[in-house]
Amino acid sequence: MKYTDTKKKYGNNQFEVNVILSNEKSYAKLIDLENKTEYILVDLEASNGKFVGELKQEYEKIIEDIIIKCTSKEVFKSKQAKEVISYIEEKYGDKLEFLWEKFDNNAIWRNKQNSKWYGVLLVVSASKLGMEENKIEEIIDLRYQKEKIEDIVDNTKIFPRLSYE
Repeated sequence: MKYTDTKKKYGNNQFEVNVILSNEKSYAKLIDLENKTEYILVDLEASNGKFVGELKQEYEKIIEDIIIKCTSKEVFKSKQAKEVISYIEEKYGDKLEFLWEKFDNNAIWRNKQNSKWYGVLLVVSASKLGMEENKIEEIIDLRYQKEKIEDIVDNTKIFPRLSYE
């Protein structure tokens, strides 16, 4: 893990959260900017009260957000893959699921109502696609209405599903 030092102000800029992440150490501190001291009440279970409770809640939310952003897996690097991932997340709220330990660079999108997958992102060798180049390609396999597939296939960016029989 690379060293990460993240700071975020909140509480009318009265406080600052400092988060340090590295292989050697990981910690977070809440700094009272007026006194330039650590505000330790957010780390003590016994501390209570409305003000401290609100600070604790916001503090934990900021730390959780930073952890998620710093540990998110970014396998897919192409512009098109990133655009599709972003579009699906914004439109449907669906995030990629990495299901396979053996193929940890492959992921799916799942329909929330029926739990069936409707799209898969794959990272494969170009040679497996019949290309002579020795590089890695990103493939997006989306389920689509069978009767409309021929209308969108251009054999440049959109291909028919390959038969593996």
